[in-house]
Amino acid sequence: AAAKSLAASQPKPIAGGKYTVILEPAAVADLVALLAKTVFNGRAYLEKRSPLAKIGQKLFGENINIWDAGLDTRGLAIPFDFQGFPKQRLNLVSRGIVPNVALDNETAFVLDLSSTGHAQGLGDAAPRPTHIFMEPGNAMLDDMIASTRRGILISRLRNLAILDARSAQITGVTGNGTLLIQEGKLTSGLHELRFVQNLVEVFNQVEMIGDETQLFGTLWGGIRVPALKIHEFEIFGSNISQG
Repeated sequence: AAAKSLAASQPKPIAGGKYTVILEPAAVADLVALLAKTVFNGRAYLEKRSPLAKIGQKLFGENINIWDAGLDTRGLAIPFDFQGFPKQRLNLVSRGIVPNVALDNETAFVLDLSSTGHAQGLGDAAPRPTHIFMEPGNAMLDDMIASTRRGILISRLRNLAILDARSAQITGVTGNGTLLIQEGKLTSGLHELRFVQNLVEVFNQVEMIGDETQLFGTLWGGIRVPALKIHEFEIFGSNISQG
């Protein structure tokens, strides 16, 4: 924390390009929430608005394992969905393969499957996982930084938007706590950075996974994820406001 505070003073601009980035858990949670809306969304899958062409497709790197578990007390547990279907564990990514998507009664009926207990409570909102867990790895955050010759530490993301749901193309900017890494050390703060990324590619480019997870909650669910080190994350450059 002291190193981050020291490096964050007097932020600098940086040129656009592909960088190794280390996403702290808060930033990872934001990206996983977008996966829930695109890849794991049963209605998007049904209407072919998802990058997932077929259930059982290998979409991500083999080091990625994600599941939804509404009864797990390490998250914000809830026993039923909004149609009264009991919660149960649902594997969403197993070694990169997507074996399931979130379904409610309506989408399950059309697909000739059973509801997975993911009906939402707001009108006709699409079924999506809301109690998500990502399997941790064995890397400490300090190890991720020390192993990076030149890269960027990203603590938070903001202004995220889905540009194209079918390809899972997104955009956003980095928030507070964006720091330059040089020769394994945090050297300076950076102005907020604009990026456009393909979520499928991001989760195919994970080099290291943190050994600890953090929970980020909302009113009806939560996401528990580790930090990630990702290569070739494309940055457009510093987004410096004028005036």
